[in-house]
Parts: sequence; structure tokens; C-alpha cells
Amino acid sequence: MNKIYIIGILFFCSCGVQKPIQNSGDASTKKETAPNNSIQTKYNNLTLADYLRNLPGIQVTNSAGSINVSVRGQLSFSGDTSPIFVVNGALVGTNYEEAVRWVDVNDMKSIQFMNGTEAMQLYGIRATNGAVIIQLKK
Repeated sequence: MNKIYIIGILFFCSCGVQKPIQNSGDASTKKETAPNNSIQTKYNNLTLADYLRNLPGIQVTNSAGSINVSVRGQLSFSGDTSPIFVVNGALVGTNYEEAVRWVDVNDMKSIQFMNGTEAMQLYGIRATNGAVIIQLKK
């Protein structure tokens, strides 16, 4: 009798570990991101827009004194590519000015951007363009 043996080979891959951004003393370095996305403020005069500019996938523009936050590379039939803002689990809205009223940057613990499909699973259809999730220390 011929016996057939199936031998499986298991490949191990190491998961990448995010290293904190090292401050080189350059004034353009505004924050360090620790492995758990916590924020360590280096300067006291930062705004929420400064932190959003450092998030991958987010584009912050300033036109006529108004700050607009949109998702990079996102196209929409309605023309709105703004992510929703979630502060401590509460939906704030898609308007940057609304988010600024809720957030004191000195009390921010972490900030991250979640893409559309992940965000829609948690926050529904309103998060089609993604979600900016902010955790406060308090």
C-alpha cells in the first residue's frame, strides 16, 4: 500500500513593534508617540490641528481662518471627506470646531485615526470616511 504523507510547514513571522519617535532637538518635532499611542507634549502652544497633522491618513488645511480636516485620498459623491471625531467614546461630529470645544490638548492622553471600514464597524454609517479617536486623561 502506498501511503501519502502531507507535511505542513509552519512559517513564523515576527510582528513589527512600533518604536517611539525620537526627538532630535529639531523645533519641527511636535510630539512623540509612545508604543501605546499616548501623547507626550513637548511644547505648550500646540493646537489640536498640530496633532492631527501628524496622524497618517489625515490632511489638515487652513483656508480663510477656518480649519478643514479631511481624509487623504478619499473621494466622495457628496464632496464631504471629513472623518467623525470621537472623544472618550462620545461622537462629537465631523466639524473641527466642534471637536476643539470638547478637547483641551493639555488633557489629551492619545489620538489616533481609524480608517473607514474599521470605524464603520464601531460607529456605523456616519464613520464612512473614518474616525479620529481622542482619549482624554480625565
